[in-house]
Amino acid sequence: MKTRIIIALVVGISIGFGIRSLAPIKPTMADHWRIVREYREHVLNPENYTPDPQTGLSATEPPQDLDLSLAALVSAGELRHLDVVLPTVPYSNRDATRHFMAFCERHKNEIVWAYGNPSSVAFPTKGEQPIHLQLWFPESSIPVVQQLISELEEMESKKEPTKKSTLSSEGTPSDER
Repeated sequence: MKTRIIIALVVGISIGFGIRSLAPIKPTMADHWRIVREYREHVLNPENYTPDPQTGLSATEPPQDLDLSLAALVSAGELRHLDVVLPTVPYSNRDATRHFMAFCERHKNEIVWAYGNPSSVAFPTKGEQPIHLQLWFPESSIPVVQQLISELEEMESKKEPTKKSTLSSEGTPSDER
């Protein structure tokens, strides 16, 4: 009799653990924040990058996808998401792009994640592309994000100097601006 009870108990516990392992476990907000933290630590650590032999550029493989966790944090009201296009600031303005990246680095506690100019190969457009930003930040960081946008808009009229190579009177190349 005791043996049957013990066997039934062991089988019941085994079935319970089996069902638990097959059922999807819904991640908590703490899990999503952990994923964001781990992703940021991985991507922002230069030691995780290796040269790509085909392009010569350095690349890394992030530990997991960040999009689902960012979406969950936005849905829960933990973060805000801003998809903004600055039509008067061309993407070719390298100073503006550098400024965006440096600003996000300086404000990494206020801007949780950001990237610029996502492109779609399936839907290419003509003409000069404007800066297009994706930003994720807490509600308390709205003034910081507004400051970034304002600073980038001030850079709209600043054109990058172009170098023209011409020959000087001596026949040697010279750079003109």
